[in-house]
This record gives sequence, C-alpha cells and structure tokens, in this order.
Amino acid sequence: PAVRAGGGERGGSQNLGGMASALNLSQCLWACAKLGREPPAVFLAAAEAEIPRCAPRLNPEQVDCILWAVASLGLPMREESMNALTSAAARLADRIDGEMLVKVHWALARLRHRPAPGDMAALAGAARRLVKDIPSEDRLTVMHAWGVLRCNPGDDIIRAYTRDFRSGAAALSVTVSGDDEDTMIGEAALDGDQCAKLLCAYGRTRHLPPPEHARALATRLVEEAENDALHPSAAVLGLWGASLLGLRMSTPELDVLARDAVAQDKLAPRSLAKIVWALAALGYDPTAADLMSLKGRAAKAMPRLMAKDQEALREALVRLGDRDSAAPIVAAAA
Repeated sequence: PAVRAGGGERGGSQNLGGMASALNLSQCLWACAKLGREPPAVFLAAAEAEIPRCAPRLNPEQVDCILWAVASLGLPMREESMNALTSAAARLADRIDGEMLVKVHWALARLRHRPAPGDMAALAGAARRLVKDIPSEDRLTVMHAWGVLRCNPGDDIIRAYTRDFRSGAAALSVTVSGDDEDTMIGEAALDGDQCAKLLCAYGRTRHLPPPEHARALATRLVEEAENDALHPSAAVLGLWGASLLGLRMSTPELDVLARDAVAQDKLAPRSLAKIVWALAALGYDPTAADLMSLKGRAAKAMPRLMAKDQEALREALVRLGDRDSAAPIVAAAA
C-alpha cells in the first residue's frame, strides 16, 4: 500500500500536466481500477484538475479508460471534470465503435451524470450509426442508461434499440439496416430483470412502446415473481416503469407483485416506498391481509426514510385504503 500510495503521489506531482498527461492519466486510472484500488487523494485531486485541461486532446481509448475506471471505482468527480469527459466522448462520437458506445453509456449511468443537450445529441448520433454493430444484450445496457439518465435520444433510436425484444408486428414495424429477423429475441425470452429495465427505461425516457409489447413485459414480470425469481431491484424498476407508463394491470397480478415485495428481506426502505407508491398509482386494490402486510413493512422502513419519502409512503398507503396512515407510522419495538 505504501508503494502504491507513493507511486500515485509521484504520478500526481510529476506525470500530469505535460504533453504525455492524457496518456499517463488514463493509464494510471485504468491500472487502479484493474487492481480495485482507489488512487491516493493527492493523485485524484491532480487528475480532477488536469482532466478539463487535457480533455480536448484525449483519444477514444483514453476517454474509454478514464470513464471506465472512474465508474468502476465510483470515484466522486467534480462536475467540471465530468462535463469535460462527457464532452470529449461527444467530440469523438464519429470515431467510437459499438463497444465504446456501450461502455460510455454504462459509465455515465453508473455515475448518474447526465450529458449536456449538445453532447447527448452527438452520442445519440453515434447510437443511431452503431445500432447494427451492438449485440442485443448491450443494446439493453444502453437503453437502461438512457432511462437512468432520463435522456430520450429520439423515439426512432429507442425503437431500433428495442426491436429485438419485441415480438410480432411490433418488431417487424421497425427496420434496422443490417439486422436479421433471426436475431429477434421477443419478450418471452427475457428474464424479470431485463423486462423491468425496459419498462422503467420506457417510462423514464417518456417513450410509449406498443401496448402489446409493454403488456408482454409486465406479464413476464409477474411470471418471474410467481416463481420467486424476481430480484428486489427488478421489482422496483418494473413497477415504477409500469406506473410511469400507466399500464393497466389486474388485481391478481398486482397481488403477486405486492406479496413478492413484502417477502423480499433485502428490499431497501426507499425501494419499498417506491413499490408502494407504484402500486397505488396502478390502482391496486389489496385485500385486508395484503394491506396489513404492506403496512407492517412500511412501519419498519419509515424511520430510515427521509421526510419527503415518509410523506410519499403515507400518501400511497392512504390511496391503497389505509385510513390510519394519515397519522405518522411508528415502527414496532424490536
């Protein structure tokens, strides 16, 4: 550790700022990420100061390395540095390949950094150009990133990136140059996590998918919950997306999803609040027993929520038929 820290400090003081700064910066950060070690604070401070200066000189490989490293390590970067990196990626949009496009979007989503409108337009142009070069699974990664960042690159691009996941006429109505019908997956082949990501991405990008496609995704979500195969994060994304899209789901379907949520031991308090809010938005009419189960989980989650989330959870419970939630919920004694 001492050797690594010393090397990082020397890198920060000696190897950044010169003509080889872009290369040294990208390689040092990449090496730290590969080792799974956060760079020393002095190097990170020097890197943050250097990124805006050298960003105009970065080549595609260097942008790729830096963004991947920063996102992999979860490094807290200043807004100025992130804007410079995003602008560098946008500047190189006509030179990047499909693999880099996917990695850039993955990194931006992981860092929760939304590109400026001009940068997003450049990246959207690259996405349109490269759609046929990107495998279906990676298209889903890009689509999920657009949802996380709440960026709509254009409804035509979204249709192209999700064509493989649509069955029947909804898929055949979208033409993607270079694609083959044999590559189409359809909703039935997607797992719950994939269906949830699509539903949430559609909702967050304000893209209206074909009704039969959205319905099929919701059906797969319920099937996965019935088989106890739905990850807690998938339940949150799926229900949230369904509520944003205004899907109509039956009470038995919502029963399955609500009971699955209550049974999830590792469900974070804020995720529970989102699920209860989404159930209310979807018009769920729970049985007395199901409402009681939701109230019990809400009571345990309430002390760990911020005030605005507590209020949203109470309001959602009231909409679900709980008359007691107009007053603060008190967690049961341990």
